[in-house]
Amino acid sequence: MHAPNGWLSEPGSASYPVPNLLGGVMTRRWSRVAAGTATLVAGMAAALVPVTPAAASTIPSATVVATSPVFNSLPEKSAEARCPDGMRVLGGGVRVSFPDHIVVVRQEPVHTQAVDSFLVTALEDEVGTTNEWAVQAIAVCAADVPGIEIVAAVSATGSTGFIGVSSRCPAGKNAIGAGGRVVDGFGQVALVTLIEGGFMFNTRTTAGGLEDLNGFAGNWSVTSFTVCATLNSPSDLQVVKTYANSTDLTNVIAATCPAGMFATGGTGWADLPSAVASVNINAARSRVQLVSRQTGSSTATWRASAMAFCVS
Repeated sequence: MHAPNGWLSEPGSASYPVPNLLGGVMTRRWSRVAAGTATLVAGMAAALVPVTPAAASTIPSATVVATSPVFNSLPEKSAEARCPDGMRVLGGGVRVSFPDHIVVVRQEPVHTQAVDSFLVTALEDEVGTTNEWAVQAIAVCAADVPGIEIVAAVSATGSTGFIGVSSRCPAGKNAIGAGGRVVDGFGQVALVTLIEGGFMFNTRTTAGGLEDLNGFAGNWSVTSFTVCATLNSPSDLQVVKTYANSTDLTNVIAATCPAGMFATGGTGWADLPSAVASVNINAARSRVQLVSRQTGSSTATWRASAMAFCVS
């Protein structure tokens, strides 16, 4: 069995505001989507304006819960990080070890009467791997979060290169966590997620699916999840967005929260010919790290975006 020593360390990063990449359901083929996304993200503007957190914090304390990675050769793996009793899930993340030909398809915040948790699923793509690999779920949990709820939106079912759908918070609430799920992609559709809007007043998130380079003939759909809460002050929340271009096999970037603010959730986006392998929230909740990995032999430049909800 392989030891769980494949987690990548955090590199240096910078933060930029990112404009909306998606405005609801999109149904273009992957080649058009990749080109269009690159054009839109290229229009990113100046650096964030610092905002001093309010004295009365919306979320004064939270904890990070992570599952232990189990290494084996099963082609599909799921993990559930459960919040301690009485705590609600704010957001979460996923890690995949040895991510060669592994596709993340689920990052889902769940609330039930019994327990809150963050569920993740990854599976081998059509090429597969002989490696023993593992998937790890990460949940950020807290008690006494004002107005917390999870909203969801489901896309139409189709068979196009890209499908995306957004879920939006009710009036008076803001997004503090995100997730998504690809249904019936069978390892040929990778999950991507992002935070819509600027660095404040965010109310919605988007989840999408990207078919692999060969396309996929089956019908599939995407569900978007947004964790919403009532802020004590608009300055209690900032969204940090980091992006990078790469032609390497693996690209590692991080969105780091400002001093005095801590991550409650995050998202990860990776254009073809790559896929998201990790959206990792560290134990100190200081940053969201994205690991994306090339899925084919293409030398084309591809773009990745790591985004963090930072709350005081």
